Amino acid sequence: MSLRISLPGSASVVTARTFRRLTSMCVGLALTVMVGSSASAQLMQADFTGGTFTLCGTNFVCNSTPFATLTYRGPNISGHFIFDQALVPGAGTGYVNKPLPLGAGQDPLSFVLGDVPGALTLTAANGVDLVQAQYLNGHFNGFAYFAAFMYGGHEYQLDVNGTLWSIFDRAGGVENQGHLAASGYLNTTLTNVRPYEAPTTTTPEPASLVLLATGLAGVVGVARRRQGARTV
Repeated sequence: MSLRISLPGSASVVTARTFRRLTSMCVGLALTVMVGSSASAQLMQADFTGGTFTLCGTNFVCNSTPFATLTYRGPNISGHFIFDQALVPGAGTGYVNKPLPLGAGQDPLSFVLGDVPGALTLTAANGVDLVQAQYLNGHFNGFAYFAAFMYGGHEYQLDVNGTLWSIFDRAGGVENQGHLAASGYLNTTLTNVRPYEAPTTTTPEPASLVLLATGLAGVVGVARRRQGARTV
């Protein structure tokens, strides 16, 4: 005979089996959150810099620059990215690309074109392919990143191949590498490397979930003892 427990103030009746399932679910969720928290300890965040070589390049007609925030040739590129320290390759491994973590709680890449307020910023969400950090013998060497975006009513594509980046015309949704809008470089030295701190969420703490599971198990235990007392 299955044990049935009537919840106070409620017309519903819940079986002990249901309580056991709820308990298992809560414990499992708590363990998942704790494992996730442990895994996230490998996530790091770092800042990068770069600059511009060319504005209004080959076959691209414009007065000075197609982008109002990219106003001169020089060190005017910046950004930050999130990466998994555990995936960084070791020395002597040559060129290796590693994907940026997409489940970190926020976009893993911010690529800022220009050093003025409101500068054009591209992210992994603009990517037309998986965003990857590139390493050369274990050291940061730029990105493998391709992003499509609109600016001033015109469509462009940013191609980042290691430490070199280029922006081409993408009229009609097709990249035209014969029309170079701008190009530049990324530095291989990262700054402000620090542990990644995920945005605050409303996800219950693991300890709270374990406490809830313990409470449910206690309710089931008390109900069983009462049921046994009645049958003696």
